[in-house]
Amino acid sequence: MIVDPNKIFTDPVDVEPGYEPYMYSLPYPSGGVLVNGLLMTPAGPGKHPLVIILHGFPGTERNLDVAQALRQAGCNVAFFHYRGAWGSPGDFSFTHVLEDPHAVVEYFKTPEVAEQYRIDTDNIFLVGHSMGGFASLLTGAARDDLRGVCGIAPYDFGKAYQTAQADPDSAHAYKAVMGQPLPELKLAHNDVLLDDLAAHSAEWLFDAQVPKLAGKDVLLFGFDKDDASTMDLHITPFKEAALAGGVKLRYENYNTDHSYNDKRIAVSKAIAEWIAGLVN
Repeated sequence: MIVDPNKIFTDPVDVEPGYEPYMYSLPYPSGGVLVNGLLMTPAGPGKHPLVIILHGFPGTERNLDVAQALRQAGCNVAFFHYRGAWGSPGDFSFTHVLEDPHAVVEYFKTPEVAEQYRIDTDNIFLVGHSMGGFASLLTGAARDDLRGVCGIAPYDFGKAYQTAQADPDSAHAYKAVMGQPLPELKLAHNDVLLDDLAAHSAEWLFDAQVPKLAGKDVLLFGFDKDDASTMDLHITPFKEAALAGGVKLRYENYNTDHSYNDKRIAVSKAIAEWIAGLVN
């Protein structure tokens, strides 16, 4: 078995010398700069699937416990900070958030990189939380070379922006959030995120991705107590559209909050089982 969810919380034993698990500090090229990142490699010889973890906005929650669990199960796991986020060079924008995952995928598909880290380039997955789920779904819609994409409480920026603009009070509140200075993010100017949303909200709608996700494997998590990626706006409409539109959707629903604070193990196990079912 290549990926074994039962090994999530079991330390590897009797590892063949030279194939011990390891963590590399790796800069990933994107947009002419090197963003800060890391790669966790699992125990054992041979090629392993690659999971790329995409964090949310602004990235306080990194989901590295999930990353460690997937590494224990037998996956290579990459993590990075988008351009302009948490010390990565460049400017932060939603456009860059959507460009950076493509660059990281291409980096790992480079033959010499894939060989060095024993990457199974036929089995590359994106797993994103909140804004990272937005990036995961849109990247999966745009590419045909990913084995699957996962959205953990993904945030539909297109729908949220359009909904906010329909009501003056909501539009003011949304602008206050998206236009605020965030010390974790380097913005070209304070309105760059709102400008991004004004220019691209229609094309970024989750519903608009469904035709391009048809026939592809998608794992979706929705959380009943989520006050950010709410079920009625961000999750349920996309779930229904995806099922009707031919997406190979696995849906997981838990009674937890946006950061799934009391369902960390459940989420990790569900992702590992989903990956195992696709690659084994």
